[in-house]
Amino acid sequence: MNFTFPSWRIEFAPAFLSIAPFQSRLEHVRRSGSQESSNMSSELISILFLNKNNADHLETAIKTILLQSDVNIEVIVADGGSTDGSLEIMARYPELTVLEGADRSRADGVKRATRAARGKYIAFMTSTDGYLGPHWLSHAVAALNADPETSLIWGASANMETDGTLRRSFYPPNFRKKYPIAQKRQWLLPWITDDGKWISYFSELSYVVRADVFRSIMLGEEKEPRLEGIDPVLDFHFEFIKQGYLPLYLNELANFGRKHPGQHQVSNQVGSWVDVYNEARKDYRRRLLASGQAHIWRDAEGREIGRIGSTRLKAMIALTRLFRLKPLQPLLSRALGLFIKP
Repeated sequence: MNFTFPSWRIEFAPAFLSIAPFQSRLEHVRRSGSQESSNMSSELISILFLNKNNADHLETAIKTILLQSDVNIEVIVADGGSTDGSLEIMARYPELTVLEGADRSRADGVKRATRAARGKYIAFMTSTDGYLGPHWLSHAVAALNADPETSLIWGASANMETDGTLRRSFYPPNFRKKYPIAQKRQWLLPWITDDGKWISYFSELSYVVRADVFRSIMLGEEKEPRLEGIDPVLDFHFEFIKQGYLPLYLNELANFGRKHPGQHQVSNQVGSWVDVYNEARKDYRRRLLASGQAHIWRDAEGREIGRIGSTRLKAMIALTRLFRLKPLQPLLSRALGLFIKP
């Protein structure tokens, strides 16, 4: 199934997921125990799925998960106390493990699902959104299996209108442009210098992360005090980079984020969380530069694999800011590569 725009293609689009072929393919997956091909990864991926009263779009999100090919998945649903028929919809899908009961916060729901997850890898999904193609998770797992240094794989996201219309609006904005995203060790520099107008986070719905790393951060004690109470995704992202783990970007569309009723109110709250997150990043940069301490990079096992001291970091920060001038942006990754290998 193809959904075609003039310059890019999505292998299946949510608008097609209600037709008969979905049901026949799902039945095939169920009969074969999710073993669709000999290329299937044996590692379990735990999808942490958040829902509360989003029955209108819930089933589409579920279908985009269940149609992922060549992967072994479990879906852990943290339902925050739905009363709109969501529970009845989810009951039709035995593949879901539903954790019922109200949560005090979004963070509580994420932590509940994290504790229940059994997978080697963890991915996120929410009930208003979904994946844009059947191979994203298998591609992400293959990349993690091939690189023991990398702890997280992320991809691009597309925006969707409430009615299911996909927009030619992407995050990161570099998607399909000629200049690349900073990778692995190099990601520290854009992250630590971002003034909030460029790029300082990866979309939570597009990433797959090693479960041990995710659990150690999400359920661990090492936290930035000011981040207590903000969105857990931003909290995780801050600690992931600060603690020295490495992300790798795959330049392909992974998911869509749908506009939905009530989003404006949520966006206002998210805006205040992002402000706190940005201040925490700036404080971390100031502490590094003032104290003379090094930022340490770690592999997926938490072992040190490199470090950058304050003197070198100052030079790299100046270089990163210089190459943010629009004519120089395509050269940023190449320039960073002269000083920091990915």
